[in-house]
Amino acid sequence: MAERRPGFHLLSPFTLLPHVNRFPLNSSFTLRVWHRLTLPPLEACIERLGFGEARLILFDNIVCWPMLRSHPGKKVYRLADRIDRFKVISKAMLRTQQAVFREADLVIYTARDLAKQLTDRKGPSLLLPNGVDHAFFSAPRPVPVEYQEVKSPRILYMGSVEDWFDFEQFNQATARFPDATFFVIAPESPFLQRLEKRSNVRILGHRPYASLPAYLQHADIGLIPFDMENHHELLDSVSPLKLFEYLSAGLPVISYDGREIRNLEAPVMRYSPQRPLHEAIALLLKQKEENAMFSKDTLREFASKADWKRKYEILLAELAKML
Repeated sequence: MAERRPGFHLLSPFTLLPHVNRFPLNSSFTLRVWHRLTLPPLEACIERLGFGEARLILFDNIVCWPMLRSHPGKKVYRLADRIDRFKVISKAMLRTQQAVFREADLVIYTARDLAKQLTDRKGPSLLLPNGVDHAFFSAPRPVPVEYQEVKSPRILYMGSVEDWFDFEQFNQATARFPDATFFVIAPESPFLQRLEKRSNVRILGHRPYASLPAYLQHADIGLIPFDMENHHELLDSVSPLKLFEYLSAGLPVISYDGREIRNLEAPVMRYSPQRPLHEAIALLLKQKEENAMFSKDTLREFASKADWKRKYEILLAELAKML
């Protein structure tokens, strides 16, 4: 057995038979055996690093379960999304997830709506919403170069742009506010083409993680514009990381009106069919200086309660019962 040392080991296995949601690779067989056909052998690597007899295994990827199932130690599964709403998820993976719900020693879920998937589970489960590295996002940073020649209001979206993005509301808002500049920090995606090209829309693409707090701290509004009309089952079960990151930076937020957003009771403004995004922006720009709910201190105070250190303490207390 390899000597155990503190720190992290990152393994990125190459398999000769991957399980992907495309025939014939989407079968139960490929899901069951992919980890036995890796170069170098994955299980041998795990053993060599000293984790062959781990007391505790925390995982959030269903594909790992066929390999982890036979390992000793307690298994903790983190459920962070309605995976049945994603096109990359196969039927075999959904069946495997049901097995995980039955057999894992603990299931952590990040949004109240996800509890509906655990109705047949007999073992313990724990609601643990997402959190934030509060110190990282709240520590003061200088104004980003891209902002220096742009007057307020600066309106920011940070995150992936996929099919659940609310293109209609976002495009309408950029048209209604020609004097505001809308910044989009997002990795490459074909869906970026659905953002209407305007002089006040600036797609910055990917930015290093270390630089993100600066963009948040010097913006005027942070957006979470997701399409509830067509993706409500997915979005009602999402605990958005960016919400806590925006708030840690002291950035007022306008969000889609999802069930988990309401459950969090966060100091955010929500838009809906009754109050479209552009109307919410106009209202928040008017209120944010005079409404104490949107003060930087209020926003940061709320976010500080979601710090990952607090989440870690809650998880440790639950794990202590198991171990």
